[in-house]
Amino acid sequence: MSDWNDRLDRDLRHIADKATPSSTAWEAIQNRISEQADQPELEITMLKPDPNPEQPRRIRVLAAAAAVVLVVVGLLTVFSGDSNETDIVDSPTVPTPTTAQPDTSAPPVGEGDAAAAEADLAVVEEFLAARRAYDGDTLASLVSSDASLNGLDAVISTSDDYPLLAAYEQALGFATASEPECSVGDPGRVSCTYQAVSDQTEALGVGPYAGRFLIVIEDGLIVEVNNTISDEAAYGAEVYGPFQSWLIANHPDD
Repeated sequence: MSDWNDRLDRDLRHIADKATPSSTAWEAIQNRISEQADQPELEITMLKPDPNPEQPRRIRVLAAAAAVVLVVVGLLTVFSGDSNETDIVDSPTVPTPTTAQPDTSAPPVGEGDAAAAEADLAVVEEFLAARRAYDGDTLASLVSSDASLNGLDAVISTSDDYPLLAAYEQALGFATASEPECSVGDPGRVSCTYQAVSDQTEALGVGPYAGRFLIVIEDGLIVEVNNTISDEAAYGAEVYGPFQSWLIANHPDD
């Protein structure tokens, strides 16, 4: 037996030796049991044999929990005063913690991005104005020497050949029927639509043809030009094909 059990045994025996027997003790206990028969058997179960003598730790835990419940009930009774109300009227309101929600709104366009878009658009507008004026030197100055040239502009190899292309389009009277309409898309990319006409289309009674420029800009310089006609098949059959046949038949050496 441990020291704690020895001390408990001695203390209980000491209390028993000094206790005064009462002839009415058993009768008082029975009366108390009968009065609380309709209540939870907290005290009654203590008089019953322990069904689980092998679990003293569990009994101590349950007893401690019951004691805590009694203390809480007692405190509520004290706070309630003499009335029968069990609610604490002036209990403080505990704020419910909230979690900050992430801002899912699209960020505003920065001033730097807007300024860059305007600068790119200005370069393209200058390029198109030089195109309508057949100004080959200005075209060459706006396009990088190693730029990618596609579509109708693929007839030249590098930007240095833009003066030749400008002279060719001037000889054909190639122009736009109206001012091109441009819009800025992804950073550094500008798209412009136009209606293509020329002395050829007027002579042949065809057109105009919907055209589109897609121009890519880096550091203020054009690095890619895509100049296309929407219906390339019709343009080739109605304009370029007859002109090529006439050129070969009448000026084979040119």
